[in-house]
Amino acid sequence: MSSSARAAEIGPGGGESFLGEGTSFEGLLVLPHAARIDGHVRGEVKAQGALCIGPSGTVEADLAVASVVVEGRVRGDLRATASIALGPGARVDGDLAAPRLSIAEGARVNGRCRCGAGHA
Repeated sequence: MSSSARAAEIGPGGGESFLGEGTSFEGLLVLPHAARIDGHVRGEVKAQGALCIGPSGTVEADLAVASVVVEGRVRGDLRATASIALGPGARVDGDLAAPRLSIAEGARVNGRCRCGAGHA
């Protein structure tokens, strides 16, 4: 499944948790199921399910997730046990580590990328 198709599944009415545009959260955000962030998060994010950071989403946090699709902005390190997918509008300032990593044309990363077995 493409990253954009997966991201479309996690949205208003499609995911377990949703932080909408214009909403902000500060602190430790623990997500036990699939979630989408279109607002602003600052602190730390832990997600056991798939996480999507939408085009209007901004995250200033280190993320420890199962899998993530980034279409917005992240300032912090991303560590995934399954996969990281960066869409064309993704902007990441931080290191990436995952067994599988995909970066769309147009995405920007300012950090180190580690992928393959043993990088989670």
